[in-house]
Amino acid sequence: MTFDQHVAVVTGGASGIGAACAHAFAAAGATVVIADIDEPGGQAVAAACRRATPDSRFIRADVRIPDDVTGLFAQVAGELGRIDVVVNSAGITRATSLFDITPDHWDEVMQINTRGSFLCLKAAASVMRETGRGGSIVNISSIGGKGWPGASSLAYSASKGAVVIMTRRAAVELAPLGIRVNCICPGITDTPLYRRTIAAVADRRGVTTTEAHEDLVATVPLSRLTSPEEIAAGVLFLSSPASASTTGQSLNIDGGLVFD
Repeated sequence: MTFDQHVAVVTGGASGIGAACAHAFAAAGATVVIADIDEPGGQAVAAACRRATPDSRFIRADVRIPDDVTGLFAQVAGELGRIDVVVNSAGITRATSLFDITPDHWDEVMQINTRGSFLCLKAAASVMRETGRGGSIVNISSIGGKGWPGASSLAYSASKGAVVIMTRRAAVELAPLGIRVNCICPGITDTPLYRRTIAAVADRRGVTTTEAHEDLVATVPLSRLTSPEEIAAGVLFLSSPASASTTGQSLNIDGGLVFD
């Protein structure tokens, strides 16, 4: 899977799954645009990508803000002339019970995970329609969005379930334009977000972080965490000609936790 002469935009690209996707696309020849609110982290990832593809860059953008999102994609199209792949990876969570979810917590999770994915999907598809080249959009959802009971919170599961349904609906609408839309549903993935979440879970349960981690890993049929690089490999597949007939799908990469 090579992406020479392609432009890939990765939101949430400053760390975790987004950063792994950015590195993977750069290694495969794509010019990568990292979009994030974490400027130091995003600049560091962009610098690493430039060692493979010199035009890779960081653009600060908050996926919750429509003007930031439209400005991001307009800037990429204006400076690089095309957008071939978009990975919607920006996301947050908090480990909390149903009874502890506040309206503000609900809104924050929905704003970033669901509204952010929608805004980026719409803006990216608009640019792809204008250029007439088609393209691939990959949303990062979660097996929590498919009902996995180990997810960090009801709010997180609801936000990611919406991403799965949005992916399916957009795939049908955008197919005539040659734009494919799919999503990845990661399981327990070894990222900074996971490490913060498992620490919160441990605190809530009154156990050590190691104990909480080991208890969770014990539920995985493959008995280990998924790596961000394994998620990135799935994203590259769904963005490449190897998956040319694949759209509207949600691919679980989770060590065997969920079957659907």
